[in-house]
Amino acid sequence: MAKGEKKSQRTVDRRHHKAERLPPSILSQLHERLKRGETYEHVEAWLESIGHQVGKSSLHRYHRYMREGLERQRERAVLAEKIVAANAGRDPSVVQNAAYQVAMQQALEYLVDLEIGESEMSVTQLAKLMTALARMGGTSTQLADFLERQRAKLAEADRQVDKLTARKILSAEQAAEIKRMYGIE
Repeated sequence: MAKGEKKSQRTVDRRHHKAERLPPSILSQLHERLKRGETYEHVEAWLESIGHQVGKSSLHRYHRYMREGLERQRERAVLAEKIVAANAGRDPSVVQNAAYQVAMQQALEYLVDLEIGESEMSVTQLAKLMTALARMGGTSTQLADFLERQRAKLAEADRQVDKLTARKILSAEQAAEIKRMYGIE
């Protein structure tokens, strides 16, 4: 850099943090320490004492990234709660479909962050995730089909109870009780 030239004012926003390369057991302990509010200096010293070099700045960026991820998870949980509340007593496939959409969004975010050359483990985990999402989508469709068949059966049962009531085989009270028991009302 030439004399008098300013450093660029770029922001470092890494998607693949040095901390993510730590072994899972160490990463779990790191998360706990950050959640407890330990200082970055203290966490850096702890990591160094067990043979891992991760600087304070890197820890700060990773912690911010981790908090943002938790916030996205909280937002998804609130969204799921709103979907469930809005569909209380209604078709459960709507709720399942909403959950599927939220999970698919999470998977797409992961795909965007995934870079070519990632470790074999990431590719394996991605394959498992995509398989689970495909099953979930299939399950949602199967549930919707099942519920539609059940609705048709209930509608037919309702017609049959009305016929029996019209022919005076069932009393109005008996018909009402049958409909109540089967949720036909």
